[in-house]
Amino acid sequence: MALVKTDWNKYSFKDSFITKLFLKSVWNGYKKLLNKSNLNNDIKIMELGSGTGYNSYNLTQEYKVSKVTLVDSNKGALVASKKRFKKYKVELINDDVMNLKKEGKYDLVHSQGLIEHFQGNNLNKIISIHTNYVKKGGYLLLFYPTPTKTYKVIRKVAELLKLWIFSDEVPLKSDYVKNLVEKKGFRLVNSTRILKHTITEDGLLFKKIS
Repeated sequence: MALVKTDWNKYSFKDSFITKLFLKSVWNGYKKLLNKSNLNNDIKIMELGSGTGYNSYNLTQEYKVSKVTLVDSNKGALVASKKRFKKYKVELINDDVMNLKKEGKYDLVHSQGLIEHFQGNNLNKIISIHTNYVKKGGYLLLFYPTPTKTYKVIRKVAELLKLWIFSDEVPLKSDYVKNLVEKKGFRLVNSTRILKHTITEDGLLFKKIS
């Protein structure tokens, strides 16, 4: 049975205290994963379902980035992204990721909080969209919730309090995600887990080898 699509208009893109803590945890996960990469200067990065572009912006502070492309269907998110990047040149694409038609390859394609909103054939398709934009020798980084006991408890409480808005979110097991990506010519380079005592998320870093 199809799940009700998450209404992202209900999501606040303001950096509240809790949001800042969450984003900091995710970024720490990014850094841990990328410690095993050999990304050089003048890299091109693409973020799918980019939200406010927090992780991409931090990447520009860690690396010499020659191009940033952010893709999100929510105009409010891209407005927030533009403010975050300020004078930094960034390509903003307001489109449904599933309908994305764009030329070019990137050294790093990444997303956080995106792929768990797709199931079945659509999950395979959204991962293919990620992998298709990675150049040979480039990297794919994915973060997504995984079904630990703490995740299930926290989510149940949030649902009972009517605070849970992610109606089509399905947490993913990392072995399953790893298998889907490796079939597309990638090799797992690094993995990590964040927010172990709350809404647990797993992160995987892959390198394109064929």
